[in-house]
Amino acid sequence: MTTKIPKGYRQILPGLCVKQYPLITKELEKAFEKNPLFSHEGNLMEVEVITAYYTPFYRGRWIIIEGEKMRNGDYLLYGYCHITEWEWGSVYLSELQKLIDNGIYIERDLNCRGKKVKDLLY
Repeated sequence: MTTKIPKGYRQILPGLCVKQYPLITKELEKAFEKNPLFSHEGNLMEVEVITAYYTPFYRGRWIIIEGEKMRNGDYLLYGYCHITEWEWGSVYLSELQKLIDNGIYIERDLNCRGKKVKDLLY
């Protein structure tokens, strides 16, 4: 029996659908314009987070503090990331989308507004 997936949702496990949220919004695009790459200095743990992404079933986390739109339309994002360990680094938005396209469930953290990097560590 095939279950119909409602519009605006995606199936992440058999019988489990979740609402889809875009990885980037117009609001985030404006925030990146105000916080381009290399715009922060000093203690980066104290910088306000623009957005964050995570994998609920793995330990992947990307806490983003800066970003720039590239000529090809992709975004280069910079922040504190955890795949196997915490480190500062860059990720393309398209790389996160490829993970989703390959079946890895990634969500945008909708509760990180106004928080600092240090507030989102686990």
